[in-house]
Amino acid sequence: MPRDLLLVLLMAAQASGAMPRSPFQPLITPCDALAARLEKWQLKGVVSSAADAIAIMQDPSGRWRRITTGMDTEPGMPVSGISVQQITAALPAECGPSVYQWNIKGVNHDMDANAGAAGGMAAGKPRR
Repeated sequence: MPRDLLLVLLMAAQASGAMPRSPFQPLITPCDALAARLEKWQLKGVVSSAADAIAIMQDPSGRWRRITTGMDTEPGMPVSGISVQQITAALPAECGPSVYQWNIKGVNHDMDANAGAAGGMAAGKPRR
């Protein structure tokens, strides 16, 4: 009798843990889940010098991150390039496009437009 009770309890525990997926929910592939996580990252700015560039990003949890080329934003997603307005990261081979890009949202301010003309220094009108 105790053996039969143990068998029934074991079958009930397995049945409750192995619920079939709901047919009314869309099927989410690993690439879709990765794309959804990457969309939550926000590129806020880029600090660059002649030798290197650092992207200032906000991760999905709201923490600020300094990202350089070669660092991972998500596991297995190394940053492949950082430019003035965007950064790119290499996607896994099984996902469709080979790279993911983040662009800085918004407009450049007047002082930002003058920064490139002076070779990295902000050039503006002298103050009196």
